[in-house]
Amino acid sequence: SLTGKKRDNSSLSHVFPPPMLVLGIESSCDETGVALYDSERGLLAHRLHSQVAMHRDYGGVVQTWGYTESPLVDGDKVIGTPGSAKATVVAWNKDTGKEVWRTELPGGAGRGGGYSSPLKATIGDVPMYIVLLGQSGGLIGVHADTGKLLWQYKAAAMGGTAQIPLPVIKDDRVWVSTAYRGGSALLQLIPEGKD
Repeated sequence: SLTGKKRDNSSLSHVFPPPMLVLGIESSCDETGVALYDSERGLLAHRLHSQVAMHRDYGGVVQTWGYTESPLVDGDKVIGTPGSAKATVVAWNKDTGKEVWRTELPGGAGRGGGYSSPLKATIGDVPMYIVLLGQSGGLIGVHADTGKLLWQYKAAAMGGTAQIPLPVIKDDRVWVSTAYRGGSALLQLIPEGKD
């Protein structure tokens, strides 16, 4: 919930003529601020959320351009990529914020940072999240229910500085492309076993 203290903002009445309610949102790579201002009553509420503290709790390292992925909301889970070896991908309960599962990947997201957002797919009846990570982390698929690493691709298409594009998924194929001396690759995922 948002909380704030009422302030004397009579000097702002020329900017926000009564009655006016303004919702202000400012977002950067690693922090987001929100405020609710009433031209008659002043500042009603404000809040600042920092991704830096959240990712630090998981051993993540703030990349050059901060965390610029868009977390994925899937049912009752929020999926994000702190990027560390102990928590490369994490699912949180969207209502409580409690961790549901985490994927541990030796080396984590890897050099170059992963700036791409997780995507959901079902391939061979297996629900998964597909995430483009940093150069050495590559492209991975993790089980949507458990976070278990299902597959990892670290070959030809991984560029060196920033992995930004979203993979393209069609049926059992995943196409990935990166810049910075990367390239592209078309993968065909063939299920083996039950998960």
